Amino acid sequence: LLDTPIKPFDSLEGADRRGLDLKQYLQQRLYMFNGEMISAKFRVSKTLISEIIDTFGKEVIFLAETETHVTVRVPRVSEEALHRFARMFLGDVVITEPESLAQKLRQDINLAAEQYGISGEG
Repeated sequence: LLDTPIKPFDSLEGADRRGLDLKQYLQQRLYMFNGEMISAKFRVSKTLISEIIDTFGKEVIFLAETETHVTVRVPRVSEEALHRFARMFLGDVVITEPESLAQKLRQDINLAAEQYGISGEG
């Protein structure tokens, strides 16, 4: 074990001097990833609406809706966790904000295409 004493949760960055709200903590840090907290927006297949609510909680905001898709805003989530979530549902999720996260997913897709011998030409 470490010789460093533990810090009380309410003294950690982002705790805002409050005690631990485990539900909120887990919803913001999917798969237990920490890291930078962001606000994000993405388009998702309506078939994943229950998954979105189960994963991100009732704080999500549903925006523009079409017959097959809905745009979702998540006010506060770990960027790395959302990156993993989007990769898991790659065919059904398109990150629109932040652009930096959308770019990371494009890089993931290009790398996977290269590894499977798929060219960008078709």
